[in-house]
Amino acid sequence: MEIGCGDGSLSAQLSRDSREVVGLDISMEAIKLAKKHERENLKFSMHNIERDPLMGDNSLIICEDVFYYIPFVSMKKVAKKLSDALIGGGILLVIDYLPEDMETRYYYRLLSQYLTPIRIEPVIYSPEDARFMTALYRKV
Repeated sequence: MEIGCGDGSLSAQLSRDSREVVGLDISMEAIKLAKKHERENLKFSMHNIERDPLMGDNSLIICEDVFYYIPFVSMKKVAKKLSDALIGGGILLVIDYLPEDMETRYYYRLLSQYLTPIRIEPVIYSPEDARFMTALYRKV
């Protein structure tokens, strides 16, 4: 499952070696673009992670550029939803443009209440010197 799938490019790549991939995005425009990639094992739909339930039994969930938009007050609910949607041993990969501040650290600590952190680190992407946080978690 990819949350924040945008135009569906990453989901399409993942579907080449996966039984089933679901791409979710809050933007109807993004989903319209993503649906061009749909095939038997790849589906896209509009989804609001704060409001809508997540399907369970996922071995991998990728959240790219999603946390940046989640209000601080909703983060605990979202962290629990992500955990509940993973199978035992499942992986959550978070890639987000977030500053290294108190709020960001809180987001990642919340996820650690439900999932086991494997690696959390800032990454600087050149040539723009953009700062991203990457985090990898496992559901035990």
